[in-house]
Amino acid sequence: MSVNGFTGTTITSSSPMASTFVIKPPSVKNVGKWEITDSMFVYRPTKPNAVVRFFAKHLLGFKWHDEI
Repeated sequence: MSVNGFTGTTITSSSPMASTFVIKPPSVKNVGKWEITDSMFVYRPTKPNAVVRFFAKHLLGFKWHDEI
């Protein structure tokens, strides 16, 4: 599925109760991802600055993970 340049993919594990929803932009390199919930991730091609990461963590509960 593609909406406004973003590609959304749903990946289901072997267990029917455990699924992961991933939103990935079609860029070649993603620098990291937001963990919205334990099973929902949004990949980003640019890293948000420290202020955005701080407020997203403390106000919204989002966790930023750098890609290695």
